[in-house]
Amino acid sequence: MNTSLHIWMQRVSAVPGVQACVVRGTDKSLVAQSYDGTLPIPRLQNAMRDVIDVVHALWESRIGTDRLRWTFEKGRIHCTARVDGAMAALLVVPEMELSPEIDGLLSDFKHLQC
Repeated sequence: MNTSLHIWMQRVSAVPGVQACVVRGTDKSLVAQSYDGTLPIPRLQNAMRDVIDVVHALWESRIGTDRLRWTFEKGRIHCTARVDGAMAALLVVPEMELSPEIDGLLSDFKHLQC
């Protein structure tokens, strides 16, 4: 993991309500961090592979994938996908709407080298 991505992920960990973060690099590598004991890293990586499949299918159908949000009973996923294939997904508690912090982190991810 490069320095800018490491710093970005540290910023993610400081936002209340964020349970986990998963990043897919331009080289298709996955980096995951869990801030909740009920979300083990292998499970996060498997979930991100599924998110990647969905984003790819939407992209092929010419449906915008710049920002996506899924709402589930036990949480939300906020995701951003870049044209170069890099993606970031933030898993947050269910009651957490898109906050300025989350929006800023996703915007900042768009400019990272990863």
